[in-house]
Amino acid sequence: MKIVFLDKLHFQAIHETFDYSGLQTLGNLVCYDRTREPEQIIARAQDADVILALKTKLPTEIMSQLNCKLICKVGTGVDNFDLTAAKERGITVVNFPGYGSNMVAQWTLSLIMLLASNIDKYQVAVKNHHWLSSQFAFPICELADKTLGIIGFGAIGKRVAKMATVIGLKILVNTRYTDDTPYVEFVDKEHVYRESDILSLHGNLDEHTRDMINKDTFAKMQKHAFLINTARAGLINKVDLYHALKQKIIAGAALDGYWDEPPQANDPLLQLDNIIVTPHMAWASKETRQRLLHHIAQQIENFAAGKPTNNLV
Repeated sequence: MKIVFLDKLHFQAIHETFDYSGLQTLGNLVCYDRTREPEQIIARAQDADVILALKTKLPTEIMSQLNCKLICKVGTGVDNFDLTAAKERGITVVNFPGYGSNMVAQWTLSLIMLLASNIDKYQVAVKNHHWLSSQFAFPICELADKTLGIIGFGAIGKRVAKMATVIGLKILVNTRYTDDTPYVEFVDKEHVYRESDILSLHGNLDEHTRDMINKDTFAKMQKHAFLINTARAGLINKVDLYHALKQKIIAGAALDGYWDEPPQANDPLLQLDNIIVTPHMAWASKETRQRLLHHIAQQIENFAAGKPTNNLV
């Protein structure tokens, strides 16, 4: 079995080491740092039995030329794959939801606390020798008894909710499937938008959810509200977010990831002082990534035995 990892440098830095033995015992593992151009993707992946990809795009024109049996998304979101084309080609596509729930939830809470406390701004002020003049310069918000609205209640959303209760946040949730979680209140989206002091997004990006957070949404939110997104950037309309932050329609936003990665140096959204952006790293603790490698190896073994799980097509 030939296993081809198309974009290893999107998974780990050059100086990092990981245990790939689980994959290596399954066959011949070939790793490429990055694979971007269509011709390069096809040349490297054409004779692979299994393809691993994180950010490499596999649209229709590439899928139609692949001969592999299995594609593993090295992560969760599969918006860079054409699933319809994969199905037509008879290629099974799998992803790995839940592997990074703890880390993404931790990052989400960290972003909430940064917006609420402005710790990063106070730290910069102190390092620039503005100890006294910086005191009370940036607003600080106590989170206890505030309301956190969560859109999407999968593994990550549930973990965020549980962690948030520890610091005293009340939890409102909008999701397609409710359950008996005792410390949350399930409500409709309109209620979440109106009542949340903090709105956190944890849903999938698809044709139904793209731009779901837009100018109409911001108009319903409170002026002091924060928006947090550790899911796909496309859930938010970028132009409308810029306007909402620039005009102080909402108080602030924190995003992990962006619409175009990396963003342009002169991107106007990044010039605002009420937004925090991190480079799509919420999932990326070393523990999480090693766990993901183990899950991928297990998935390939299951597929070879005729028992795939987490298959999308």
